[in-house]
Amino acid sequence: MPLIGSESQGGGDTCDVYADDENLDDQLRKWYAAMRELIPKLSERLPDTKAWGLTSHSSLCLMSVPEYDAGDNYVIIEHYYDGCFRMSCHPPEGELPIPDSHITFVAMGVAEALDRILLGMTASRGWPNSKDLPSY
Repeated sequence: MPLIGSESQGGGDTCDVYADDENLDDQLRKWYAAMRELIPKLSERLPDTKAWGLTSHSSLCLMSVPEYDAGDNYVIIEHYYDGCFRMSCHPPEGELPIPDSHITFVAMGVAEALDRILLGMTASRGWPNSKDLPSY
């Protein structure tokens, strides 16, 4: 299922937010290009899973709900630097030794980022019935 834009931001295609624009500085253009490469491949890896994307300039928050304030299950993805992605997820309370903590991880390249994003989605427990996600 294609990644759906958050209803809080009007829905639509999340890639539109990261459209190439010659008015952007070089660093932001690189970030946007990396996100445009990642998003369609992520949608391909989640054919039967609904996920909504809340976008910002340098980050994409994958959510299990359509609006930004409707839940705690999410994975945040940022293009960190050339070919490197930084991601974080928020597992349910009680699963980590520090209250209100997150897990942060990095990946080199889109392929590795995709695998780790799916693991982060599993760890967040936001998509409990998804057959597209790995179990651990």
